[in-house]
Amino acid sequence: MASAPTRVRTPQSGSRALAIIAAIGFTLPIVAYFWFLHNYSLNVISRDQWDDVGLISHSYNGTLSLGTLWAPHNENRIFFPNLIVLLLSRLTHFNIVFEEYVSGVMLVAATGLIIYAHKRRSPSTPWIAYCPIAILLFSFVQYANTLWGFQLCWYLVLLSLAVVIVLLDQPTLTGLAFTGAAAAAILGSFSLLQGLLIWPVGLVLLYSRRRPKNFVLIWIGCAVAAGVVYFSGQHVSSTDPYLAVRHPMAALKFFFSAIGDVVGANLSSQGSAAVLIFGVLIFVVALHVLVFFGFRRDESSGTPIGIALICFGLLFAALITDGRISFGLEGAGVSRYTTFDLLILVGCYMALLNRPPLGMRADESITDSAAGDLTSEPMTGSRSTHAAPKLWIARGVVVAAICVQLAVGINTGLAGGRSDYAGQVQDARVVVNMRKASDSLLVLTGSFLQPANQIRQLAQVAASHRLSIFNNSGLIAQYAKEGLPGETTPRTAVIYPPNGSKVKGTQALFASASGEFGLSSVQFEITGGHLRGFLIGTATNSGYGWYQAWNTTSVPDGTYLLQSIAYGATGKIGRSTGITVRVAN
Repeated sequence: MASAPTRVRTPQSGSRALAIIAAIGFTLPIVAYFWFLHNYSLNVISRDQWDDVGLISHSYNGTLSLGTLWAPHNENRIFFPNLIVLLLSRLTHFNIVFEEYVSGVMLVAATGLIIYAHKRRSPSTPWIAYCPIAILLFSFVQYANTLWGFQLCWYLVLLSLAVVIVLLDQPTLTGLAFTGAAAAAILGSFSLLQGLLIWPVGLVLLYSRRRPKNFVLIWIGCAVAAGVVYFSGQHVSSTDPYLAVRHPMAALKFFFSAIGDVVGANLSSQGSAAVLIFGVLIFVVALHVLVFFGFRRDESSGTPIGIALICFGLLFAALITDGRISFGLEGAGVSRYTTFDLLILVGCYMALLNRPPLGMRADESITDSAAGDLTSEPMTGSRSTHAAPKLWIARGVVVAAICVQLAVGINTGLAGGRSDYAGQVQDARVVVNMRKASDSLLVLTGSFLQPANQIRQLAQVAASHRLSIFNNSGLIAQYAKEGLPGETTPRTAVIYPPNGSKVKGTQALFASASGEFGLSSVQFEITGGHLRGFLIGTATNSGYGWYQAWNTTSVPDGTYLLQSIAYGATGKIGRSTGITVRVAN
């Protein structure tokens, strides 16, 4: 009997399998992102979006002016996001969830353009190699941007950056493409302060691709003009502008922590040291990539795309450090910063997909015949033999960092999404039951940044025009039935010194504490001997918990029970489990 014919695996079938895997690798992160958005989003106005209600009110009563659109929001000019908000207020009754989907669509477009720009320059790179980029850019750790419609300005900047990269990086730069890139940079510049960083990133691309000097000079001129217009009449922040300079070690710690927090960790917890080390590791790899590739005039490969993204991410982290260092270490671990911090990892990965000849001088350009990618055969020669291991180490570190980000980021992102949704529900209950809410409750929820009387006026405007949640009778009925949220008992615990410690002199005390509507104060007290509930002092919130310096000589030597007491914003009090300390001066 004849045997069955043997199936031969052809190159075409292998390519087809890789194409299917690549398609799945691109599709899954996008689907997961929109699944996350769908499950944890709620159409309710919160925080800065109340300012949008004021803007929309001007459009309805005929008092809208260019000055209103141009007015700064904190340090940001959000002129173009304001226009989008006005459009969506008419088309969707200011549906916050729809805003978030618009941001998601912009993220998809930006990711696609960035990958396309690199693939155009490196056609031999297989599509499957770009899947980690999608995994990073659609990470759950950016939940604060994903689930807050106001943050569409961040995704508008990211999309503007991607458009600039695609247009400036054309193999042959035409005047039309250059003009389009400048227009996209202006769009990003007047959407968010960080949009101004697009200009130096564009300059990096112009340098790397050996563009004509007239393009470079015009780009610099446009950048200067955009900066002058942006800061003209801009409010000067009350934050000490030299704080980072006067405290360089604290600034470096903040900077590296911001870079390392692409995993979405809580920097007020004990995991802050690991995040700091992770940030230093990413920075060292990024610096290595910039030194090795950044000064080369590369006219063909996709490497400069990665260099541009690294530059944007590092400049963003530096700008955040300068502007937010006064908030303490927690300021570096804000979820909304991860959208741009992730560009550092993305840029390192993209730059290392290509490798120039290792013996080339910094002023030489790379040609198509000389450039290679991860799929190329290993280079030979004495100089390449010595340098190749360094590149492979850098590649290994980047791949490992992406794996860590994925493994940790999924859990922290999901936890953040659940917490964010719970906060939105709380906001919705307060908004719907606004008439029953006290002024103190409006202030204490933390999502109403304006004075209570102003929030009430804006809520009336939203209700009269059926904006956001006021256009959904089902949600209104649901939250009206549930009523106002009540504060749960605050939670607190003494985290230092350890239980059973012997103390003397001045002893540092640390406690963890949290409250549903925030905390009015945290105190430490001891009990023992003839002392009953002896108040040590009121703690200060620091990057490591609530801190109090205790002069132990103020009490007799002996054994005491030490407790922390957390006072909730509405008056509820939570006490920690006591720990034993022995005072021996």
